Amino acid sequence: MRLLPTLFPAVFLAIPLCGPGGGPSAGDQRTAEVELTPDTTFALPRILNEISGLAWSTEGHLLAVQDEEGDLFALDPTSGEILFRAEFASDGDFEGVAVGADRVFVLRSDGRVYETAVPAHPGGDQPARRVAVDLPGGCDAESIDVAQAEVRIGCKEAAGRGLGRVRAVYRVPLEQLAEAGRSVAADLLWTLSHEDAGLRRGSFKPSGMTHTDSHVYLVSSVSSTLHRLDPTGTITESWTLPLPQPEGVAVAPDGTVYVASEGAGSKARLAVFRGLVR
Repeated sequence: MRLLPTLFPAVFLAIPLCGPGGGPSAGDQRTAEVELTPDTTFALPRILNEISGLAWSTEGHLLAVQDEEGDLFALDPTSGEILFRAEFASDGDFEGVAVGADRVFVLRSDGRVYETAVPAHPGGDQPARRVAVDLPGGCDAESIDVAQAEVRIGCKEAAGRGLGRVRAVYRVPLEQLAEAGRSVAADLLWTLSHEDAGLRRGSFKPSGMTHTDSHVYLVSSVSSTLHRLDPTGTITESWTLPLPQPEGVAVAPDGTVYVASEGAGSKARLAVFRGLVR
């Protein structure tokens, strides 16, 4: 890691619990050798088989996107059921969603960010403002978060020229995004390596990101892992997940962690972990 200062009904599946949050919540666990066991897992409706992003809404439920349709899906965190959906854009490859500053930010894989109001109820169209974020070629933008008055975007693939075989997180201040016209530049925030994540080269593919007051949580789809980072972007703990393809992560105000996984040949799943956030 290198820090740069500049810059519709769901099916319920009960999974046995193995300790708080299914794994260790203390100590320095940098290698992803310990598998977390969810407290609960829900099978999601078929329309979310391609679920690609997850966030906690200020309305008290989860928000999800999938990588084919420009809709926001409000999910019941106690069942995984779809409460309602709201269209914010035409079809596209949407890969991440975040809530911050009383707004929703949806990320498309080409770096375009869609900003819209937090949906509170079904209402049909949800007008969104679109801004293209200037990211490195080959980045494959898949994760987005809003923290410290900035939008953070994670690259699943190329970090940028001269950075080597690492992954990168870029940032755009919210004020700058709000004032932007059709496009806006981004600054490099962190670089992350597969060694930091305790993984083999090529398997570290960040696909979802969120934060709490003291940590950042990131999932990697190919390795099926969850990683905890400190505020400087240093990976401090890593775990494997019993999910085929984790694509989104969200944390509720009570510290419950939710991880969404694509179906990968079956139904998509929502895994719930308690006692993990500290």
